[in-house]
Amino acid sequence: MSKPTLVDANVFLRYLLVDDEEKAERCRLLFERTVAGEETLFTTPLVMAEVVWVLERYHWERGKIARNLALLLNTPHLRFEQGNILEGAVSLYAGQAIDFIDAYHAALLEERGERRLYSYDEDFDKIAELERMEP
Repeated sequence: MSKPTLVDANVFLRYLLVDDEEKAERCRLLFERTVAGEETLFTTPLVMAEVVWVLERYHWERGKIARNLALLLNTPHLRFEQGNILEGAVSLYAGQAIDFIDAYHAALLEERGERRLYSYDEDFDKIAELERMEP
């Protein structure tokens, strides 16, 4: 099998939104080949942040976004850079009224075994395990 191929946000978005039926079908077929092991794909936390941002602009509710991200994270042969951190971010995003990027940073701190951060963003105060400090 060849090296993994990077998947950009727009491929996930066409698949999830089905706003262009032809492209959505081609994306669905790509993901079917991936699940079958015919292709290996990978993506990044920045791509997932972009996907969340766009889905929010389409007025998808937080739970629906989190459920779909969780399904993507568990897709066979679809690899995620910093997958453990992304899983934690999706969980925090689903359970807290915070931005996905803030959830990602909180999950990153947890992964690193750290709990302190400098920020003026009071949303971090919603996460009991964190200690937000202002400079």
